[in-house]
Amino acid sequence: MLSAFSERMASLAVRDHSQPELRAGLIAAQLAFVLTDDIPELLPAISLLYRASDMIGADPIREFLAVAELAGNPPDSSLARFLQRSPEKKRIERMGFAESLMRWVSDSGMSG
Repeated sequence: MLSAFSERMASLAVRDHSQPELRAGLIAAQLAFVLTDDIPELLPAISLLYRASDMIGADPIREFLAVAELAGNPPDSSLARFLQRSPEKKRIERMGFAESLMRWVSDSGMSG
């Protein structure tokens, strides 16, 4: 549920050019990391938030680390570790999404 919320917030952040919506998505993702052991399940939503931050002109590194710090997580938190991935491994296409105007389109047929 938190992953789906994060995906929606990524879409809304882009549509509304809104940093608060981006932050809401990142906070939901951070909560999801705390509540699950299935980290790979969360990576698609994280990649969308990363791309959304870039699209609205926010610094993804600053945004991700601010939320990790807000949650009291050390620099090696899941959000911080995502930032250490190669640019190719952060791409939404790698996670099964493609950009389509202001929406994310999943290869599975679901969209945000």
